[in-house]
Amino acid sequence: MKKSKWVKVLLVASILTTSLPLNVWGQEATGETSESNITSSLSELQTNETITEESTTSQEVTATTTDSSTTSQTDSSSTSTPSTPPTTATSETAPVEKVQPQQDEALETMVGKKAALKTYAKLTDGQEFAYRLNEQNQFIKQTSLANYKNQVFRVTDKVKTSGDKEMIRLVKEDSANTEFGWVPKTALVLHNGTYTKKTGYVAVTTSKLSLQKDVFSNAQIKNFNKKTLQYREIYTVNKKEYYALYNYQNQFVGFTAKGNGLVLNTSAGGKFYSENRYATFMQKGKVLWNNFSFNRARGNTSSYYGKTVKIKGYYQHFNGKKYYTLYENKNKKDTWVGYLEAKDIKLAAGSQGVYQSLNRYVTITNKNYNTWSNFSWKKRATTASMATKTYLAKGMYRHYNGATYYSLSDNKNHWVGYLNASAAKQATSAGGIAQKENRKVRITSKTATFWRNFNWQKKESAAKYYGKVYTVKCKYRHFNGAWYYSIYNGNTWIGYLNAGFTGTPHTIYSTKNINRYVRINSNSGNFYSQADPNSSKKGAKKTYKGYMAQATKEAKTSSGTYYYVVLPGGALGWLKASETTNVHNRFYMYTTGGRYPSLKVKNLNIQVSVKKQRVYIRSGSKTIYTMLCSTGLGLWPNNLSTPYGNFKIQAERGNSFWFGGSGGAFYRSYHQHGVYLFHTVPIAYPGTTTAFNHIEGMKLGRRASHGCIRMSVADAKWFYYNMPGNTPVKIYY
Repeated sequence: MKKSKWVKVLLVASILTTSLPLNVWGQEATGETSESNITSSLSELQTNETITEESTTSQEVTATTTDSSTTSQTDSSSTSTPSTPPTTATSETAPVEKVQPQQDEALETMVGKKAALKTYAKLTDGQEFAYRLNEQNQFIKQTSLANYKNQVFRVTDKVKTSGDKEMIRLVKEDSANTEFGWVPKTALVLHNGTYTKKTGYVAVTTSKLSLQKDVFSNAQIKNFNKKTLQYREIYTVNKKEYYALYNYQNQFVGFTAKGNGLVLNTSAGGKFYSENRYATFMQKGKVLWNNFSFNRARGNTSSYYGKTVKIKGYYQHFNGKKYYTLYENKNKKDTWVGYLEAKDIKLAAGSQGVYQSLNRYVTITNKNYNTWSNFSWKKRATTASMATKTYLAKGMYRHYNGATYYSLSDNKNHWVGYLNASAAKQATSAGGIAQKENRKVRITSKTATFWRNFNWQKKESAAKYYGKVYTVKCKYRHFNGAWYYSIYNGNTWIGYLNAGFTGTPHTIYSTKNINRYVRINSNSGNFYSQADPNSSKKGAKKTYKGYMAQATKEAKTSSGTYYYVVLPGGALGWLKASETTNVHNRFYMYTTGGRYPSLKVKNLNIQVSVKKQRVYIRSGSKTIYTMLCSTGLGLWPNNLSTPYGNFKIQAERGNSFWFGGSGGAFYRSYHQHGVYLFHTVPIAYPGTTTAFNHIEGMKLGRRASHGCIRMSVADAKWFYYNMPGNTPVKIYY
């Protein structure tokens, strides 16, 4: 080093040594050398300094000044404390180079060992510094306390210095207890308590918790009622314990005194709070815990989904969440299920649990249950009248007693009550459930539809099955109230058919021919095409009530005796024998063709068939009425025969006649002016119009006369009074 550099070093060292204060805690400097003198000397030195090295580089080193509370260092590992000021060097012709001191400034060195001190300190001197202790046990200036005045730090240790001063070690309030630094005891106030590191949980049971933000502050009232907090140390002052409380967000809450509305040393779950209510699991996959360390699961809510459980209490966990302790009804005993976060279960109004939407159709299968108006068990009705019917279960409740209750509505959207699900069975559609049935039915409609399903997908028309008998293998009571049969032809399924389009199968045991005249008494319903009420219908019976018909067949059936009845003009059909009165022994007294027609028609004419023993009243070529008759015993042109040919109704007529031991009533001539007549069956004696020959009368409908045309009494009388004269008459075989 050039001589000018040494001169500069000695000069600076002399100035700094002269200005060093003897008090290491920062007392005022002495009058020997003031800070302003130091600054002035350095400024003069800097003014006169010019350094030129090798004509290429100029380097400036600025001397650092310190206040009266610091010591200048030339080496970070050693402290220079000259006992005598250094000699001031003379000037050289070359500029003097400035000296760059080291950044670290040592206070003093540590003497002895550190002593533990577990308390708190408040910084009071903002002019002081925090120091760090290096490997050489020197206290190195580190941080100004200007921005930390009145702040409180945790104290861990204390130690003496070479200057017989006391240094206090402060740490920050973080999880690592990061060192803030060593501070002279004169720059702070120590609290008179002692802390012990200990971790646990407390449950707060008051809404007026007295809290201090630090040990030097006054207490404030805050509401942490029913919260679980963690304490991380216990601070003891005059034998009274205070707990340093933290929340689950790792935020310091404050100090509070023991017994101040606290339940100590709980688990992380906190205190048990009694509660008596019910809830239903409505979420899947949520963990049920065995403890509040959450290291052992009892199961999850998937297996309990929809089930109602009892809440016997809850915990306000340190993590800020509420947990219920849950019990299920198992064999009529409350059995613990586990701990579950409150948000993962739905609270119910009562032991019935929460309403769960269902929207399923159910069919009542038991007659011996009650329906309820509420879950206080107010009876609404019984299932006696509901059995087999299908209802809509809009929702359900899974009661704590283990039963499920449907909330039922009918097809008019009327609520019918709560019903134990054991009294019903869920269906897959509005059709209800399949109910046992094994019977034969006859299809009674041609326009009905066989359905493929109860979504009303058409399978086929019933037309081709009409009147036939098929097998019902099961039935359904639809939500709409109707019965539907599942119908088979042998083992081939036909479809679902509304039962209203079927009838009871009718069995005909026997049929025989008869000849019996009966009077029809019924005016309701129709004649049938067969001796079966399920067969097709014919004409209405009311048209023929009170009139006579001939029963030509008799059928014995499962529902009674049927007659097949005819009129001279054609068949009427089958009807029950019970709907008639037997008039066979006097049939010749009655109208034989039913209700008489009006004769005010065009081209009125009469035809008589000898072969069929019928009289036809016609309008032109159309027959409008037919009646029984008896023509001559012989065939024309033989004796006792009725002449064939075309004739007219003649003027000769009368109430009765008698000739050769025989006669008739209500006669009209049609040939030879009084020889060939239309008249009644033979009368019993001359002159009567009310007494008739029974034997001859019973021959009506067969050839029996001497040549005249006999008719029943009723028919002849109508003919007598209503047939116009000159009406054409044609007689043929």
